[in-house]
Amino acid sequence: MDTNFPAFSVSHNDFGQIQSVSAWRAGWLYEGEAVISEIWSPAFGAQLTGSASFRVVLLTAPARINSNDLSDNRIGVWNPVENVVHPSRARQAAAQGVREQAAIYRTASTASLDDLTRALDRRAAADDEIFAGYLQEAMGSGRFVSADSTVELESDAVFQSSKPAEWLTATGAALLDASYIN
Repeated sequence: MDTNFPAFSVSHNDFGQIQSVSAWRAGWLYEGEAVISEIWSPAFGAQLTGSASFRVVLLTAPARINSNDLSDNRIGVWNPVENVVHPSRARQAAAQGVREQAAIYRTASTASLDDLTRALDRRAAADDEIFAGYLQEAMGSGRFVSADSTVELESDAVFQSSKPAEWLTATGAALLDASYIN
């Protein structure tokens, strides 16, 4: 995918934060939004603003959501059938604590703190990959909710890839297709 956006992050630190993504439709690249969250927020179903052409929400815990919760046909929500817990939730908090302490006590000899921070960051990246696999597995049998009943997505087809960006591209393109065809 050729975009100017950073890669979609499944890091626990980015939960609840809307991230810029994109999807191709009919030869055009459309800007969109994606968010991963443990809980449903009505803000996720709110009207699209700015240059966003679609929004994809990935929930990590089952929620009661129906099409009436979504104010725009170009918003879609993937709802898992079971909880998906990020393996580094506690470790990321520890890494942030080390970073904060290192900033407070910044001296010439903080090499060991820097080494520890780098090790925690490497582990967090590995945990993000593990989590993406857990999420892929859970979403493979998940439920897709959209305000537009004509959007038909098979979860096992969308989540065939191990790359979250591809899930978002496939979902965004389907939302755009249904929106522009109807």
